[in-house]
Amino acid sequence: MTWRKNEKGFTLIEMLLSLVILSTISSLILTGVVFLKKDLEVKSIDKLEWEIFLHQVNRDVRTSNTQIASGSTLTLFVKERAITIEKYQDKIRRRVDGSGHEILLQNVGAFNVKQGEQGLNLEVKDKYGGQVQAFLVPIKRSIVP
Repeated sequence: MTWRKNEKGFTLIEMLLSLVILSTISSLILTGVVFLKKDLEVKSIDKLEWEIFLHQVNRDVRTSNTQIASGSTLTLFVKERAITIEKYQDKIRRRVDGSGHEILLQNVGAFNVKQGEQGLNLEVKDKYGGQVQAFLVPIKRSIVP
């Protein structure tokens, strides 16, 4: 039996080196896909977030005695407290008696409140061009003798 001394084989070091190169390339590709996916996502106000926002504002409107709408600010008077719902930076926040910072909605470009005869008209434009509207009817509290 003759042994050949010039045969070249695939050594363990070469295999480990190729495994490191393969894992590095695959991790870079995965990171790139994650960043591209974030850029391709639909950017608008989330429907669930909008529904929760409407529920919270509607609750405050229905429990309030008086509503004052002026531009991007809605002030509600509940018992002896003043609840202010206003645009702050790119958010809509809720404040009670001038203090606090409860975020109700994010990614807001414009917020407009108009007071009509029957209720309040809310109009929200997001930062990406989308627009949503809602009409809230407060409960009239009148005592007829």
